[in-house]
Amino acid sequence: MDAVQLYITDYTRNEQMICYEDISQVRLPGQYTLQISVYGHQAKPLVEFSRNPEEDLKGRFVNCRNVRPKLTDENGLLEATMFIDAGRPNKTDVMILPTDRVQTSPWYKDFKA
Repeated sequence: MDAVQLYITDYTRNEQMICYEDISQVRLPGQYTLQISVYGHQAKPLVEFSRNPEEDLKGRFVNCRNVRPKLTDENGLLEATMFIDAGRPNKTDVMILPTDRVQTSPWYKDFKA
């Protein structure tokens, strides 16, 4: 089964997030980044995008639906997973947004400001 780790942020600090100290891992140290573990069929678009999706997707916009957040057992911090939906086994809930589509979106100008 393929698995990919995505690190996403909206640049908002959250004390329930894991505090990443190493900027090389997530590019944004501190409690700003949520790790999503994407498994199986859901990881397919990410794996097909690149041989090294965890590195090559840095800075890209990825649309994720049906993300399952949870608190870790050891320290009660947030992380998330995405698995195959048993009710819709062929449905993919991950989509890498094309760069040109993102740059023409109405919210993009405000996001970059």
